Amino acid sequence: MNFALPLPPEQAHQLAARTIFSAKEIQGLYRRFKELDVSGKSILEYEECLAVDELRANPFAPRICELFSEDGSGSLTFTNFLDMKSAFSKKASPDVRIVWAFALWDFDGDDLIGVPDVKCGVDLITNSTTYINETALPLKEDDLLEMLDPYQLEEIAKQVILEIDPEGHGIDFAAFKGAV
Repeated sequence: MNFALPLPPEQAHQLAARTIFSAKEIQGLYRRFKELDVSGKSILEYEECLAVDELRANPFAPRICELFSEDGSGSLTFTNFLDMKSAFSKKASPDVRIVWAFALWDFDGDDLIGVPDVKCGVDLITNSTTYINETALPLKEDDLLEMLDPYQLEEIAKQVILEIDPEGHGIDFAAFKGAV
């Protein structure tokens, strides 16, 4: 366990001013961050991020870590960690949650959710790819038989898009917000 000094009060107050957390909550989150930071580098490496309670059994864990890291590596600084915790907090406004939910599904970052994006999301949900978080969801031999094949993934993704976007141009943020 990493026994670190608490965050200086002034820094905790500055972070509280830009997040939905109080300075006291920031201190608690900082302690948790330091506990997870096994390497002691003040950065949660991707594998350490997967130990975050909310991510442990979440099929979107790799994507969430990727989204909140500065370079897409999945490694998080304390500020990135706070941003992630803020976005998925019960205290977050519905608008903030929708923005991050849209970003979560927009895998290619083109501001549209298309068939390839939905395919990636369904892939994660069904454990059909190499994105499997085996720490959280260990595979058993029978699981391999239940995975969707590429054709099935494609068909599911097309049907989801067709349901929300009959023209097939991709789902923009406004359409996504309306569907949610």
